[in-house]
Amino acid sequence: MDLSKDFLNEIKSDAGISWIAKEIEDTISQGVSMSGADISDNVETFELASPTGLTREDNKKKKSYETTRQLNENEEVKVFLDSFEKVYVDIPSFKQSAFETLKQFNTNLQEIEFVSLVNEEEDSSYIISRDDVTKEAVKYSDKYQKFIEVVNK
Repeated sequence: MDLSKDFLNEIKSDAGISWIAKEIEDTISQGVSMSGADISDNVETFELASPTGLTREDNKKKKSYETTRQLNENEEVKVFLDSFEKVYVDIPSFKQSAFETLKQFNTNLQEIEFVSLVNEEEDSSYIISRDDVTKEAVKYSDKYQKFIEVVNK
């Protein structure tokens, strides 16, 4: 898990993606929720007390409880991979598909403006342009491929 922590510290220092590091750190710190039944099925992950002396009813109660456990290293790596895939592949792809869908209604569409309906007094609009979305998709795809190459080393 030292490799995961080292990589997490490295991306924290990159201002452009430090927010991803915070999200990853939060996800990892939450661990994995498991029911008592899952714990009983995964005894290699947990040190369990001997079930001797438990009545059928007590054993049933034990399996209804929920607990959390820390992520193992493979699960941490999956959190990293999933997070970067969402940011560098899924979101740019979503933006591109939004433009393609809206283009059916307006062939001259060049920008999409998002406006907050919560606080109309404050200017909290967000504009994305078609050209920026296309450039971002290419740039992020390259970044994601470089990330995968680093992970695979």
